[in-house]
Amino acid sequence: MKLLLLINLAITFLISFLFVLGFYRYHKDEKVKKIIYPFSSIFFAYLALFIISVLWFFDITAYTPKDFNLIYSFVLFIQTLILFRIVYLINQEKNLFYLLFAYIVTLLLAYLSSYLSLFFSLTSFFLILVLSFILIRISDSYKNAAYAGGIYACVSLILGFLLLLGFGEPFLYGTISNFFFLFFVYFFLKNICSKPLTHKESSNIIQKESNLMLFVRYFLFIIVLTNLVLISTIGIHELSHVATARIYDCESRTIVYENGNYPYSEIICDNLTGKIIISLAGVITPILLGLFLFVLGGRFIKAISFLMVGFNIIAS
Repeated sequence: MKLLLLINLAITFLISFLFVLGFYRYHKDEKVKKIIYPFSSIFFAYLALFIISVLWFFDITAYTPKDFNLIYSFVLFIQTLILFRIVYLINQEKNLFYLLFAYIVTLLLAYLSSYLSLFFSLTSFFLILVLSFILIRISDSYKNAAYAGGIYACVSLILGFLLLLGFGEPFLYGTISNFFFLFFVYFFLKNICSKPLTHKESSNIIQKESNLMLFVRYFLFIIVLTNLVLISTIGIHELSHVATARIYDCESRTIVYENGNYPYSEIICDNLTGKIIISLAGVITPILLGLFLFVLGGRFIKAISFLMVGFNIIAS
């Protein structure tokens, strides 16, 4: 464990150093100033992770997987929000806020689960993967960084799902994930000296890409987005059950993984007064939200509303 802590210390130190170096080199460059400031602010999250790792390494405080998962999920949450802001600054597409909304709603599932920190992390990696695809589409200048970000998110998602299934150790997987994030930071800072980024680049990129690459990119985007909607819908469905159950003073707990089934909630009540209302709450709430999105949303959001209603029927 000491060796693993030492490796993680080295990686988090290098990540923090790259953030400081990038800020020092580019903070006065007007072309990238609006991007380098938020990007470099991720430094504080990894500085905190570095300091805590030092405390664990010298046994000043005891390491526990639960503490690491909680701290790491918080680091990822901050990192994801900042990366979202950067992509929005580059793209200036208000539709991106629908992704942010889906991200926040998906985090509700973590509230129901004993795997709270792990679900926070998985959801963050999902959004980072989507943001990487968007960055590939809108900017040829940052394509290397976007590919590195996509690889980082994919590897981290695979490791996260292995943890969810009970395989592996959180700190080992976190260290591997940080290693790939180090390359993402390196390529991002290396590309930041390129020409200023605008969303207008996208039309030229699409013309250069082959049909196969377009198919792969949009196919992966659809898979990731569909999974986000699925997790969000299940989260809303189960949260509605639990929230209504608590009104009737019932106890509840969430089973995230059991024999390959969907996540579900176990609710224990002293009386069956609100049984029907508790059961219907989980079914009705996602349907009402889907109808709301269908009425007020555009073409893209209407498609998501259909997915939400469909997944809700499956979860029921």
